[in-house]
Amino acid sequence: MTEPDVSPMAPREPASEPTAGKRRTPWWLPIIVILGALPAVFAVLIFGFIVRYSMAHDLETCPYDPGETRVLRDGVSVREDRRSCLEDVDDHRWVVLRDGYDELSLGNLPLMGDSDGFTWEAHLDEDRVVVDVAIRDRGELTFREPEREDE
Repeated sequence: MTEPDVSPMAPREPASEPTAGKRRTPWWLPIIVILGALPAVFAVLIFGFIVRYSMAHDLETCPYDPGETRVLRDGVSVREDRRSCLEDVDDHRWVVLRDGYDELSLGNLPLMGDSDGFTWEAHLDEDRVVVDVAIRDRGELTFREPEREDE
């Protein structure tokens, strides 16, 4: 019996090993990654903007400083408070001070830029405090004390 004539085969490389240097990322892949990340970057920026400006209106982080107080009669006065938590924005509020009652905020008014361009007057109307604010180039604004429950 003769042995079959079998020639040896060349060994093959395993198919799972990638060939070095032949596989490259497509040119458009980095562009897609950057475009895909943009919404996340914008979301973080918007969130930061919201946090910064909402903290500016928090009374604990940016309290009002008591300002001028005007006496309307014995036991009744109005105080203007101010704060400046954001650049170029002054926030004003008017507070009613009555003996035997808690402070009552009538209203607040944020003013951009020159906050000295306004005047205010306070008076009583049927035992209720009324504050008139005249703002240069913007007109007038009136704050009225609501009726008290004990009346």
